[in-house]
Amino acid sequence: MSAAPTAAPTGVPAATLTVVSNLLLGIDVVVDAVNPVPEARAGWRAAAARGGAALLQVETWLPDADEHRRRVESRTPDMPGQLVPSWDEVARQPWALWDEVRDGPRALVATEDSGAALAAVTALSPGA
Repeated sequence: MSAAPTAAPTGVPAATLTVVSNLLLGIDVVVDAVNPVPEARAGWRAAAARGGAALLQVETWLPDADEHRRRVESRTPDMPGQLVPSWDEVARQPWALWDEVRDGPRALVATEDSGAALAAVTALSPGA
């Protein structure tokens, strides 16, 4: 069993500083992150505002729990030393339901078909 993956308290603030720096240089930024709680979502909204950028928030979901579990259990690390969560760890993670008043607007994209999901997200992007 792998150790539960956790973000260090400084991880998100450090990432948002990098994002803001790039936005201020005029570089578009894509962040792929799990934002399970309102505080994390607020951090990305603040980063976009500080960088003077539009924010497109996309929540992906997989309605088939068996397929979700299969994907989690078959995942391999992308980098040396990276820990990937077990299914039990994923299932135990807290998740605050999205509230558009609190968290801002978001597009909800189903990922049963990864090609269709990619096309849906691409179509949402400015200039698409």
